[in-house]
Amino acid sequence: PNSSLFRLHHLRYLSLRHNNFNPSSLPWEFGNLSRLEYLSLTNNSFVGQVPSSFNSLSLLSHLSLSQNELTGSFPLVRNLTKLSFLSLDNNHFYGTLNPNSTSLFELHHLRYLLLSYNNFNSSIPSEIGILNRLEVFSLSFNDFSGQVPPTISNLTSLTELYLIHNHLTGSFPPVQN
Repeated sequence: PNSSLFRLHHLRYLSLRHNNFNPSSLPWEFGNLSRLEYLSLTNNSFVGQVPSSFNSLSLLSHLSLSQNELTGSFPLVRNLTKLSFLSLDNNHFYGTLNPNSTSLFELHHLRYLLLSYNNFNSSIPSEIGILNRLEVFSLSFNDFSGQVPPTISNLTSLTELYLIHNHLTGSFPPVQN
């Protein structure tokens, strides 16, 4: 938190991937870097919850928090409407992807959504079809259950779909598009 990094207010691209910040929480001061368009904090031993200050990074198009020890429910992303890439895989996030409890379904520019290797435990919401720009969608190694919703056929740009190691049932819905 005391780093001079957080005084670089004009910074647009920041990658701190593959470091070891000795299990520490994500500093809320990242929220001060309001001009960031790209932020990768992959594989850094960060622990705890994603600070709500991340919600002020409204220019972000790329956010990767994968391969840390982050916990809590789906992070607040309401103001991150420009996101096209969101990677939260390989953490300890839990809970549901209920449209009433997450702003995920307001990310209409999202092309990559990577949520694998967490502890999400709901059905796959039918609202997933709203994210019709998705190209890569990964939910593997969670506790998703129930049937894959028919609205998955709305994902007409999808090139990769990973649903491995969940508790899905039934048949896969017809996909026409």
